[in-house]
Amino acid sequence: MIIDMQRKARGNVTIGMVVWSLLMAADLFMIIIMGHKLGTQNVFGLIGIGICVLFGFFLGWQRRSAALFAAPMVSWFFGWFPVLIASMIYWGVIKGFLLGMLIDTFGWFLVAFMQILLLGAGAIVARLFRGGQKADSVIIIDPKG
Repeated sequence: MIIDMQRKARGNVTIGMVVWSLLMAADLFMIIIMGHKLGTQNVFGLIGIGICVLFGFFLGWQRRSAALFAAPMVSWFFGWFPVLIASMIYWGVIKGFLLGMLIDTFGWFLVAFMQILLLGAGAIVARLFRGGQKADSVIIIDPKG
């Protein structure tokens, strides 16, 4: 039995994921704070979409596309407190706290779903541009045969 294994992943994406999560937290903070000003909320929404697609492109380029499923959880970890604070600033302390907890708890499912879609789109585009790679292969020969 011959098993041919190839290494395709190209590096650690932890730092990139933390930076992306912090940028997304700042973007979500600004979306909530600027919610009353028409137009600025849309600008920050487009910035968030761009950040997600670029990070997805980075994940695809690094051949770490599976990390896009863990990325929304990391984003939630860094983003829940700024979203709660932004809600308390925008709606007041008590109402903002309650709405912020609802947004952090239930709204994040929608945010995570959108992040997975956008990250996946960026990763697919990067994989298409990058093409196949001739990686170093390791051949394992079974001792029995």
